[in-house]
Amino acid sequence: MPGLLIRLSDPGKADKRATARPKTEVRWSPAVGLLAEALLEPIAGSASSERTELPKIAALANQTGVSGPFISRTLRGFDAMGWTAKSGGERGATTVRELVDPGSLLSAWAHWYPGSRPQGIAAHALIRDSTAWLADVARSWPRGSWALTGGVALERRAPFLTSVPVIELYLAEDVCVDPGRRTAAFNTAGLREVDSGARVVVFPASRAALGLMERSPWWTPEDPEVGSIRLYGDILASQTVRSDEAADHLRRTRIGF
Repeated sequence: MPGLLIRLSDPGKADKRATARPKTEVRWSPAVGLLAEALLEPIAGSASSERTELPKIAALANQTGVSGPFISRTLRGFDAMGWTAKSGGERGATTVRELVDPGSLLSAWAHWYPGSRPQGIAAHALIRDSTAWLADVARSWPRGSWALTGGVALERRAPFLTSVPVIELYLAEDVCVDPGRRTAAFNTAGLREVDSGARVVVFPASRAALGLMERSPWWTPEDPEVGSIRLYGDILASQTVRSDEAADHLRRTRIGF
């Protein structure tokens, strides 16, 4: 055809290629990480490969302590990455969002998480039997203020390591940052802070994170343990001999995606 050909798109139809949302990197932060943990933990160990419908934004806000608008923006980013998908109405009761690729979400979270974990507080105690000592801690520290993680929790859930020299615990952040409250809590557990030779390492945790830990099937008032997702991240963050292998073992045997 001679001359100039000008093609005009139908103004009533949007060009899908022009309007498609590009896949952008999620900006990870403690709030985003906590939200990802809240989405993944309920399905850890599930044998189902089907899509999982997510709780409503209000319920997620209640679980994580993160604001609804922030959660909504973050989930849109998860949608763009292909980890979640939205269907139904744009908003309201008919809106449904599903978790469609938990494995990729977990891998992205696990890549970010080890570098985000705060510095632990090294401590020492005379511990002959970790189970008996943890029972004493449960009687001494208030319910909901602490939880077990690390190698001891892994040994109970998915034995892999040949030795567990250090006990890792979470303790409420507001207790850890207050020298007087921290000293009092340590004293009741027979702990004293040290610069080297730690037998116990205590990591501060926000009250929101501790609340999420309580929702794990591994948590009980007498024996609080973190969920499998948090434990997976903590094993990776420990950077000990064979920690990567131990984390992979936990992922295969207790998480499943």
